[in-house]
Amino acid sequence: LAKTWWPFLLGHVIEWYDFAVYGSLAHAMQENFFDGSALATWFGFSVTFLARPLGGIVLGRMADALSRRRATIVSITGMLAATVGQGVLPTRQCCGETAGSFGLYVLLLLRLLQGLFAGGELPAIVAYFAETAPRGSLALSTALSTAAAILAFLLADGFAAVLA
Repeated sequence: LAKTWWPFLLGHVIEWYDFAVYGSLAHAMQENFFDGSALATWFGFSVTFLARPLGGIVLGRMADALSRRRATIVSITGMLAATVGQGVLPTRQCCGETAGSFGLYVLLLLRLLQGLFAGGELPAIVAYFAETAPRGSLALSTALSTAAAILAFLLADGFAAVLA
């Protein structure tokens, strides 16, 4: 593996970990943010995917105009900031109804931003790996993004199992 790939693989794992941990801990999200509504909880999950096409367009244009590396760094940094932001939000259970409502609206905004950043990350990272792959290892290089996503889901499910 190229030395420059490790940060991108780690960022890719973090991106998919966030998606997976939301799903794995949906019950906790439901109680803390969505006032017990399963439907609203899964709407909160789906909001991220609504913004992905726009992110693909915006960050795809950035990748073509500037560089895939730069677009991937912007995407991973944005994903990380949105993920950390979600981790510090006030919830109804800890801070009351008013702060919890504020936390819910900010959560949905952060989920939209995550979708925006994630929409450009996957195509950019696969293209970057394909363009920088050593001769004879194109398939392995581009498959690393899928392997990173699977690792993220395993980590999220393991984390949820420990908390259960």
